[in-house]
Formats: sequence, C-alpha cells, structure tokens
Amino acid sequence: MNKNYITPRKTLLHSGLLALGMLTLVGFKDVDLEKSKTESAPPVQTTELYQVKVNFQDKATTPPDGYLKDYGKEFGFSSATTLETDYQYGWKLLADDTPFDVSGDNSNDNGVGRNRIQSTYASASIQEKLEGTLVHFQGNDVIADGVREWKNQPRFNEVYWELEVPNGNYKVTVGLGDKSTENVDSRHSVTIEGYTAIAAFVPTAGQTKTGTIVVNVEDGLLTVKGMGGFNSKIDYIEVSEEVADDPVTGELAFTPAADQLNVNLGETGNLTTTLAGAGAVEIGLAIDNNLTLAEDKNATGTNDWISLPPTAILGEYVFPVTATAFTAGTTRSNTIIATAVGFKPASFDASLLVGCPPLSTLTCDQVVTPMPVNLTFEGTDGGLVDAAGNQTGFTAAVPHNGTRLTEDPVASYISVNGYEPTTIDVSGGTLSLTAAKGLALRDANKQVNTLSVGLQSITASTQIETKLMGIETGADGFAQAGINFGVNQDNYVKLAIINNNIELRKEIDGVSADGENNADNIIAKNLDIAGKDVTLALIIDPQENTITGYYAVDDGEFIRVENGNNVELALPQALLDGRTVADGITGVSLAGVFASYNQADTSFDAEFDYFEVKPENLSIDSNSLNAPNGIVAYPNPATSELNVRLGQNATTVKSITVYDIQGRTVSSFEPNAVKSNNGFKLPTANLRSGVYFVQLQKENGENQQVRFIANN
Repeated sequence: MNKNYITPRKTLLHSGLLALGMLTLVGFKDVDLEKSKTESAPPVQTTELYQVKVNFQDKATTPPDGYLKDYGKEFGFSSATTLETDYQYGWKLLADDTPFDVSGDNSNDNGVGRNRIQSTYASASIQEKLEGTLVHFQGNDVIADGVREWKNQPRFNEVYWELEVPNGNYKVTVGLGDKSTENVDSRHSVTIEGYTAIAAFVPTAGQTKTGTIVVNVEDGLLTVKGMGGFNSKIDYIEVSEEVADDPVTGELAFTPAADQLNVNLGETGNLTTTLAGAGAVEIGLAIDNNLTLAEDKNATGTNDWISLPPTAILGEYVFPVTATAFTAGTTRSNTIIATAVGFKPASFDASLLVGCPPLSTLTCDQVVTPMPVNLTFEGTDGGLVDAAGNQTGFTAAVPHNGTRLTEDPVASYISVNGYEPTTIDVSGGTLSLTAAKGLALRDANKQVNTLSVGLQSITASTQIETKLMGIETGADGFAQAGINFGVNQDNYVKLAIINNNIELRKEIDGVSADGENNADNIIAKNLDIAGKDVTLALIIDPQENTITGYYAVDDGEFIRVENGNNVELALPQALLDGRTVADGITGVSLAGVFASYNQADTSFDAEFDYFEVKPENLSIDSNSLNAPNGIVAYPNPATSELNVRLGQNATTVKSITVYDIQGRTVSSFEPNAVKSNNGFKLPTANLRSGVYFVQLQKENGENQQVRFIANN
C-alpha cells in the first residue's frame, strides 16, 4: 500500500450571529426568519477522522462490538477500514522486522491468543471483554520450571505489532495484563512509537492496566512493542486522530549505559549506574529476557545472578550481584530497562564475569602455570578459549589502558580488555592470532591479545620459545609478531619478527629508547625470513642479568639476534619481581605471544605451532643458546662430536683450538677440514669427560671462546 498519505484535517465550522462589543439595530422589515437562517448560515462541516480499534484475543472468540479481531496473524493478513481506505495491521518478528505468524494456524501449538473469561464472556461488558482477552507478544519469556516453555515453536519468538496510519499525531489507548489469577509471571509494559504508554508493573492476580498517550507517526506505521516488559501481554488498542494534546517527547537515560562486574570465584559485588529523565514519575524496571529462578517463575525481578531494587526511582541504582554458586569462567549478561509513561525507555547492559580481573576470565589461582610449559594448541591445553570455545593454554592477557582503536573489535570483556576471543582460532595444532591494530610501546598502549602464562619466582636461566609458521607480517607499518615477557604494558621485553627483520626490545616504566642498537633495542636486519617458518627463543637469565634473543629459520640452527657488539640487553629487576595477581599470588611475570599490524593498512594472521617455557638447561638446544661471544656450541654435553657455529657478523676463522680446563691444548683443527654448512663440526670422542673450551682465532687476530662439556 502507498504510505504517502495526506493527513485529513479536523474541521468543525459553525456560523451564526456573533456580536463582539456593541450590536446596533438600524431598522426592521418583514422577513421569514427560518428562511433567513437557512440562507445566511453555511451548513456545519465535519471531516471524518482516522479511528481503529482492535481487540487481542484467541481466534474463536467474537470481538466486542466496534472492535476488530487480532489473534497473532502476521502483518498484512488483516486490515482495518477507515476513511474509506484499508489499513493493514498485524505482527512482525522483533529479530528482523519481517511479518511473522504466531497465531498457531500454521503450527502444532495453540498460538498466542487467549480468552481468560470464556465462561462469562457473553454476558460481560465491552470493557470486561477487552480486559479479559490477550495476546502474548513476549512468548520467549514464558517460563515453566526454569526453562523456556515454548521453545522451538513460532510463539517462542518476541514479536511486535504495527498498524498502517496516515502520518500525523494520534491518541493511543492500550490495555495490558492478564485476568487469569494464576499468571503473575510478568512485568507488563508497552511502547507506542518508542514511547512508554504503560510503565512496567508487577501485576497482582488478575490485574490489568490501561494507558493513553499522544504520539507522532512519520513513517506511516504505528509501532507497538513490549520493550521494558517481561512476558508482557496486550489486551486491546484504540487509535484515534482526534488529538488535543501535543505528542510526548520525554527520554530516560542510564549513565553509564553498560557495566561489567569481574569477580573472583565465590565473591559478590555490585553494578552501579544512574537513571535520569526530568519529570518522569512512576518508574518501572524489568530484566529483559530474564530467565527466572526454576523454583519460582513469578520472581521476575531476579535471576541466578542479579536482582532489581524493590523501589524504582530517578537517581542512582545499585544492583547486587551474586556469583557464589558459579564456576570459573562463568559469564552472565542481561539488559535492565527503565520505563516511565511518556518517555523513551533507558537500557543498562549489565554483565558478569567470574574470573581474575584485569588479567583473565579464569580464576586468579589458574593464572600461574608451573614450568615447564608446553602448549601444543590442540584445543585441550586449558586456559583462555578462542572464538569457538577451544582452549588456547594461555591463562592471561596483558591489559591495556588506552582506548581500543576502531579497527579492533569492541572488548568482549570490559574488565579483561586485553583478551579478545573473536580474533583467536585454535585448530589442527596451531594457534592463529588475527593481528590487532593496537600496539604496546611507550604511550601507545592499545595492544590486544598479548596472550600469556603466569610464571612465578624465576631464579634460573629460562627459555621462552615459539615457532611461527610461514610468517608474513608485511613490509609496511612495523607490523610484527613474536614473544612477549614482562609485567604489564609498560614493563616488558619482546622478541618480534618485523618483515625480514627481528627485533629484541625492552620497555621499562613506559620508557624505551628510539632507534636501533642501543640499551633498549637490538635489531637484526635483512634476514630473508618473510614467508618462512621461524622459531624464536628468548633467554631470560636472572643469574647473569641478561636478555638474549635467538631465531632459527625453517629447520636450521639457532642464530643470536645481534647488531655489531650489541648482543644482549640488561635484564631489569622489575621483570623478575613480577606483579600481584591476587592476595597471596605475587611475583608473577607474564610470558606469551602477540601479533600487531600497528601502522600498516591491513591485518595478517600469525600462526603459532607451539609455545614452550623451560629451564635453560632442559634441552640440548637451550644449553647452546646461552653461549657468549657470538659462538654457539651443541650438543652440550657432547659425546662423539661438537657443532660450533658463529654469529652472523663473525669474520673468517684462521684456526680452531680445544683447551682443557687447565688451559692445555688437547686438539687443534684446520678450519676448512672441519667446516660444515653453518660453522664447524669437531670430533670429541677422544676427549675424556670434563670441561673444555673451543677457541676460534679470526684473521683479524681476535680470539673467541665457548665452553662445553665432554661426556664420554
């Protein structure tokens, strides 16, 4: 139907003799007074006004005189005739605004229409008939034994009602409630064109209410919704263009409009907000889509985690939250809606997370992970979960205090804002992080998904290792991925792949020096690693107070990240002192992985094959990694042979000599005779068990040594 209507104008014109001030008679003559009145006074003119009345009921019942029937048919099925025009009406699905049939005609349920006074309906007055029938328009809230009673039926959906009208102002009278004395499991409320006509009320047995407001329609459709109610039921509606008052314009507002409470296991707390709306009276509150307690379906003001206050007013609200019965990782969310007649409702989005704020959705005692750590990304390692609920193994995420960039998702958990499961995927033995735009560097603290495990009381040299598969960060904008170890966004060290470079950088108290090859930064450049498998190893040595980075390409051996003589960073005590996670859980450092596309235009996916944290002497590779002076020796201890590899900037070796611990020469080698692909392979089978040193003399005269153990 064409909805570009011309609104009929209300006119009522009367004409007659009217004297304002002094009336003067100047003469008389014979006249026919009745004829004179007819000729001199124009006829009374009236224009028909738009008026529609609809009763909501079951299909079988005859509606009251002057009212049309509605029993839940979709919009467009029925129409009202007024102003010599047919105007459609009916129900639409709240989820997508499409016409939707909840009558029961096309399903095996009995629909949403009811007649609660069938035995007395025939003799009842019109008003009694109107109040004695109803339609459920929030059937998704109907509860039986703590579960949704109508699930898997059309009437389980929340619907709303619309009526075609010419644009203009309308007086709307609507009735809500249920005459059945056994059904008080509701908070009845209704909005007309977005404004509340009846504020949410908790009914007494058999209670109904009627409300009238004036609204303005600009889209040719009068819209009636149950916003602000719970299991609300509509009885009847009267729509008339005969309007004397101006349309309502009030608006309620919660500040803040959303809040999340993070509590540890077994704790309680409060959510707080303030409701404003000048002139609003008789405030009504409801918990939207509230799953009420199984033992009491009529407890519509509470559920298993949040309760409404007994009195609703303008001002501050404190909603008590109980989480004593929940397990770790439990989440809850509901919208609390405030209503007042003549005002748009206000919504407060309340949510609960039983976890360890601000680090984790797990409980605080789960954040610390004992060493050794070995995450294989099979989805069964425990910890934080990905978008599909698969377990990552990581137990925490470093929080950020900067505002999330618009390119990154809105935080799923307000109080654990560093964790974003929607950009994490664990499948097939791989962890995939979709790189975040935000970065953690100095005052740019907006990095998302620095996924970590908590390490407590690190006193020995520790190796943190991961493998990135086919890593492609892109060449622009300092996009990067790698290992992070630290305490928070201002105190950490990272070993990161940046296109074909690898950077070892630290930041302490929010300070990290600019440039390259300084006390806070070592960067190895032009490594030809883009698109390859790259293993990163970060060595934290509290005994030597050093931080060293290594990398291996594909299946190659580890190479130290160095730039000239800059081969390691000093280890700040703050990284070892760690942070307090909760009472009794202190000295916790966070070790994990991250990915950021920073100043680049597009994101990328970083694929991690595994993640390990282990004492530096756990494996052969880890022993070789801490070798000084740019020399790597492995296996260590050695039996039949020892591999000796040089740092990337080493010059040509002139001679190779092996000394015992007393400084005596036990072996010497011509470099070309023992040369291997990445260094030298020295026979050691003839050595007695003990401590030895390999000395490499370079052509420039410089000597370098590495210590190793023979085990024969």
